[in-house]
Amino acid sequence: MKAAAIRFAANVPVEVALQFDGGKQVKSRIFDAPDQMMYTVCGDDAIYVPLSVASEIAQLGIKKMELISICRWQQGGVTRWEVKRLSEAAQPAPEPSPQRNQVADLEIRHADSTLVPIAHTVISKLMAASLIAAFDATQEAERYAHTKGVEIEFGAEDIRAISNTIFIALSKDPAFAQPVKVNGGAQLWQQ
Repeated sequence: MKAAAIRFAANVPVEVALQFDGGKQVKSRIFDAPDQMMYTVCGDDAIYVPLSVASEIAQLGIKKMELISICRWQQGGVTRWEVKRLSEAAQPAPEPSPQRNQVADLEIRHADSTLVPIAHTVISKLMAASLIAAFDATQEAERYAHTKGVEIEFGAEDIRAISNTIFIALSKDPAFAQPVKVNGGAQLWQQ
């Protein structure tokens, strides 16, 4: 099955996660147009972007499985591209100080003892559901593999990759694109 090319409609951000760390420079199918960079994204689709966009992706240090947004902005006959990192997977975590760890421990104990509800936006609720589904699916797959005499263990990276794939597939649903506002834009997570 051939990969589908995702099209960039004007002024509509497209959220994708790269399947690999880099892309492949290809000739444009448009006569006399400059070369483009082709990336395979999760779901085995492909995106074709100008080399300037590929340069921006490289400058941001975007790695495979990171959720990014790419938008082709058009206004007054001028086109500009914008790339944004939506996940923080490739960002190095700051070194924790001993004092900060003590504060974090207190916050965790406080949260556990009071069970304060978490406010979510529509997107964060969808991401949380994707993470939960990935975790449940990997646990079930491990159990099934065990019944077949195969020992398999999914790690955090596997769960994150599966979650990103689920999130991207769900976000392509037309209902997801509709603006939904609940409680001023946030919604309480139902446990």
